[in-house]
Amino acid sequence: MVASYRFPSPGALDEYSPIGAVSGGSSGFTLQLYQDLSAQPGNLIFSPISLQIALVLVYLGAKGNTAFEIARGLHLKDNKKVIEAAFTEVMQQLNGYKEVTLEIANKVFLKQGFKIKDDFKKAALKFNSGAEELDFKRSEEARAQINRWVEERTHQKINNLIKPGVLSSFTQMVIANAVYFKGDWVTQFEKTNTSPMPFHSEKATNVDMMIVKDRFRYTDLPQLDSQVLLMPYKGDRFCMMVLLPRRVNGLFAAEKKIRSIDLFDVVDDTYWRTVHVYLPKFKMEYERGLAEILPRYGMLDMFSPYRANFSGISDTPVAVSNVIHKAFVEVNEEGTEAAAATAVEVAVLSSIVQPPPQPVVFKADRPFAFFILDLATRMALFAGRLSSPNV
Repeated sequence: MVASYRFPSPGALDEYSPIGAVSGGSSGFTLQLYQDLSAQPGNLIFSPISLQIALVLVYLGAKGNTAFEIARGLHLKDNKKVIEAAFTEVMQQLNGYKEVTLEIANKVFLKQGFKIKDDFKKAALKFNSGAEELDFKRSEEARAQINRWVEERTHQKINNLIKPGVLSSFTQMVIANAVYFKGDWVTQFEKTNTSPMPFHSEKATNVDMMIVKDRFRYTDLPQLDSQVLLMPYKGDRFCMMVLLPRRVNGLFAAEKKIRSIDLFDVVDDTYWRTVHVYLPKFKMEYERGLAEILPRYGMLDMFSPYRANFSGISDTPVAVSNVIHKAFVEVNEEGTEAAAATAVEVAVLSSIVQPPPQPVVFKADRPFAFFILDLATRMALFAGRLSSPNV
């Protein structure tokens, strides 16, 4: 079978449009967070777009240095009008696309009686964000309601996002974001071709390896000593980029230098090749609190009981106490299913190369990185690493 779909032309996004003004930060934020999270061993999956949307909502209620730090940490310029317009358009575009199932939802959960300002309410509405009052004094009931909303929005893939003991009577607001993605490959793998093959990681094991030969966009990435394959989903707008080190144990070295690349520059450098693809089936979930990581990006004031300035949200002095993120992904012969959720708790203080003619072998039988990308907005939806397929 030879694929005959159209691939979006690279560089088509208008850099002067609102989305163009913020899309450049997506790769930088994604790869910085990937590098920090990958310092811990094991499988990894997270959703940059989920985190960005949740943090942008927080940013829209921040003032002064608090707002500046959040924008800088997200690799964005501190311009609220541009950022609000850009992410409003991103939400509209992503939720309106029909070739794959893609749902992004936000909700603001407020403590009963906690007053938020009208401007923040209006900004939240542009993000399709409803508001619901909860009694955080009854923390377990409030936790169960937030978790139910997340489960419904992620088609039951993200469960128990907020653990017991996280909420308390000091909690004033929880900003929740949920992302769900399900897409079929343009070129699907035949199930009859899937067979057990070795996967070489710290502990060699057999995996269900999917196999297909077809034309894909591909490139070599010498600076990371890696191969790169783009596998498009139906509709051609979204793709999975697989970054495969050439050496069995090469992912660790590639991750150390991964911030030297831009994901969408790599996309632009791919070209058509006939490729023998070997890709393992896999399923994983991952969760992580990010309150200890985001300050490394300069987001300091928002966590400080003395310096946080969220006067755009409320006249009550508040600060961010928790940023909780959880994600899920499953890759099989038909395509990919992925989901993620982020909760931000706010509490009272207390180039094109001519390819050689021979086909490329792309055999993902060792740890690799992967990214689910939106080629229209040039935003990263999901990012991850497969270290152990059978975990």
